[in-house]
Amino acid sequence: MGIGNARAKSALGGPSGRVRDSALHGWAGATPAIERCSAAPRVGRHAGLPAFPGTTRPLTCGARVARGGGASAVMARRLVHGLLAVCTTALCAASEPGTSQLIARADSALARRDFAGAVQLYAQAFSADPASYDAAWKLARACNDAGEAASRARERRALFARAQSASASAIRLNPDGAWGHFHRGLALGRAAMDTSIGERMRVAKEVRVEFERAVALDSTIVDGWDALGHWHRTMATLGWFERSFCDAFLGGVPKDAGVSTAAACFERAVALEPQSLDHHLQLGMTREMLGNKDAARREYQRVLDLPGAGAVDERKKSEAKKRLSGLR
Repeated sequence: MGIGNARAKSALGGPSGRVRDSALHGWAGATPAIERCSAAPRVGRHAGLPAFPGTTRPLTCGARVARGGGASAVMARRLVHGLLAVCTTALCAASEPGTSQLIARADSALARRDFAGAVQLYAQAFSADPASYDAAWKLARACNDAGEAASRARERRALFARAQSASASAIRLNPDGAWGHFHRGLALGRAAMDTSIGERMRVAKEVRVEFERAVALDSTIVDGWDALGHWHRTMATLGWFERSFCDAFLGGVPKDAGVSTAAACFERAVALEPQSLDHHLQLGMTREMLGNKDAARREYQRVLDLPGAGAVDERKKSEAKKRLSGLR
């Protein structure tokens, strides 16, 4: 080997393959910033990682940052660690579903009546994006549905309390959003059903305010009209004890609460969803209470004529048939 080749090999660090760059380290013979390992391609858990600048090796042991080497070596190590952190964060973010995806999956779960799954997915969506109005009110809706289906009072209370919290968040995020107000009223009313008569009467006015606010903001919310119809009919048909309690402690039953107002609310619900068996049944029952038997018969017959789907609709048809027979 000639002198020139020997010097060239010495400059490259000799047989060990160590890089000795005086421009990088400032001193000839300083500890190198990078040690090259095997040239074999990286697979498995290293696949897809970015290469170190100027090489085809991933940022793993294939381009290891050695300890020591002065300020430039420290900077090189920081560069490698920074790039690894950015890469890891990006890969993790890409693998996690976004808020809209979580909400879509929760919507599907709710349609299947998988209430527990829907609550979990909506909660994840709201946790991922606490500014999402849709995630908040839909979480409240799922909790209300799950609470209505629950058999134990303790479980119902917990779910309705969670629905109140989620709906309050929705109202805070969007005060003019109708669904937040509707589901808060629903959660308050349903939670009160497991309490004393006094508590139910106390909450009743607040429930009405939320329902009326919902239909005022969006008159196409059929659930709001249906809920208002039930509210007016219930308050108008309170027994003596409930009325006495309201008179003594709550300033009496609201004077505009009446069966006629309930009928008007159910009429709005029927107009919005004419194929709903329940809306026709509720309107028929309310008109029967008003003494309008012909109108009640028409609604009951409509329930029998409309196509049904599932056991719930069959029960409504059975109820309509029984009531229709009683009017003849």
